[in-house]
Amino acid sequence: MSAQQDYQSALSKISDREKAAAGRVSSRPNAGSMAAIFASYGNSIAVPMTEDLKTGTWKSMPDWKLSAMIDYLSGYGTSAAVPVLRQIEKEYPVSDIQTEAKEVADHLATLEVAVSEARKLDFVQTAISSGDANAIAKAGLLALSKIDHDWNNRASEIQTGLSKLARDCFPAVNEISSGKVTPDELVRALVEILFEDKDHLAT
Repeated sequence: MSAQQDYQSALSKISDREKAAAGRVSSRPNAGSMAAIFASYGNSIAVPMTEDLKTGTWKSMPDWKLSAMIDYLSGYGTSAAVPVLRQIEKEYPVSDIQTEAKEVADHLATLEVAVSEARKLDFVQTAISSGDANAIAKAGLLALSKIDHDWNNRASEIQTGLSKLARDCFPAVNEISSGKVTPDELVRALVEILFEDKDHLAT
């Protein structure tokens, strides 16, 4: 389907949830579950959603629906969404929505410069040319580590947490494996479980 068809499909699902909620006491869907519907379409509906909001549809939109859209744009939106988010920040008559719009607009406003700078880096261009999504993702992250001064601090916090968990687990795993697993191998296994093989965490 085209991006516009995907967007209309998402709106249809949202509408169905709204009708189903009409008979409940709260008579309104949960914004979080609505955001999950939008997120299930990945990047494909970001452009048509942004264009839709630019036409002013947000002015008559219920706050739960607008909140779900802003939540989606916080992950998939681009700097193109900033102007309409600024409008929402100033004019939508619900303070929580104004705050959400401001936070996402502030975040997206930094993307234009960051993306422009990242694309100037040779290793980013090489990764993009390869068409390998994993290589592009790694190059993009490495580019941000050079551009965003706070990136390394945040990454360090994650590394510290992973290292501590690995250290805590190592004695038991070391005994289970009869000494065949090194600390570095345990860290790599931990990363795979947490970020690549998450289904095992639910079993």
